[in-house]
Amino acid sequence: MARSRSLLAWSRAARAALLGFVAAPGLALSLSGCSCDEERAPAPTPSAQEAEPAMPPARPIQEVSFSAEDGVPLSAELLPGIQPDDPLVVVVHRFHGDRAEWKDLLQRLSQQTVGLRVVSLDLRGHGASHRDAEGGVLSSGALSREQIPKLQRDVEAAIQFGKRDVSPAFVVLIGSSLGATLVAQVAAKRPDVKALVLISPGALLEGQDVYSAYAEVRHLPTLFAVGRGDNVSSAPIGSLKQMAKRGELKEYDSPHHGGLQLGNSVPQLWHDVEGWLLTVRRTVDSAAADAADAGAGDPVDDQADGMSRAPDAPNDAAAQAEGE
Repeated sequence: MARSRSLLAWSRAARAALLGFVAAPGLALSLSGCSCDEERAPAPTPSAQEAEPAMPPARPIQEVSFSAEDGVPLSAELLPGIQPDDPLVVVVHRFHGDRAEWKDLLQRLSQQTVGLRVVSLDLRGHGASHRDAEGGVLSSGALSREQIPKLQRDVEAAIQFGKRDVSPAFVVLIGSSLGATLVAQVAAKRPDVKALVLISPGALLEGQDVYSAYAEVRHLPTLFAVGRGDNVSSAPIGSLKQMAKRGELKEYDSPHHGGLQLGNSVPQLWHDVEGWLLTVRRTVDSAAADAADAGAGDPVDDQADGMSRAPDAPNDAAAQAEGE
């Protein structure tokens, strides 16, 4: 009963925020001054009547740090939410990348009046996360099979940090290239993860195939985003879309791989990811209210989320070796 009341309260707060987002400010009128012989002022031009709506002030993005389970310090950025139960979004960059991959997305989300709490981390050996637990220098180097569990721990640490002092209603994980595989692997271990965004997913790297990882979480609402000319993602994306029970595929006219290069060549990528996140937020908000009224179960798992359902597909796609 307490959880139902909490979900319902969250629903009302989110709807109020959404109403604030879509309400347009009043139209500004610019009238000419009157002359002393009572001539009628000329009618304002349409351009004067239709002032551009002001953008809401951006919420500040904060530099933060925290440690993984094994003590490795990690550098990150935090976009605070608006309410304590705003959903948590954790974004994970590609191998040999860093959190700058998500700069444009964070800037867009910082201007939203629909609350989303976002953590964008540098994985160990990447960006500003260049020290080990003893203070020694870390570098990304060549990816090895032994590194994968450590990188997974970094993602887990980002989720735990994102939940500190707040109680997110649910978690969304977004990954690029190798990051797409990592977030699918972590999502399989965490029931609080309710949706995924996989940008430029690859097939196989150091024994880590995305098919096995995604098979465990294919029931989750998932947005796939790829460039049509991306040779790395061209093999796995069709199989992943078939596997997905609640999947949506966005394809772009670009040969680029990974969020940074794909987003730079097609800025529409970030608009689509932003819109998809807000749709998930609104849909879960509505489902939470219905579940609270009916005393039902999980509002995300019970909801089709307005996304196309694909038939089950066998998990036997050929793995393709790739460079991330």
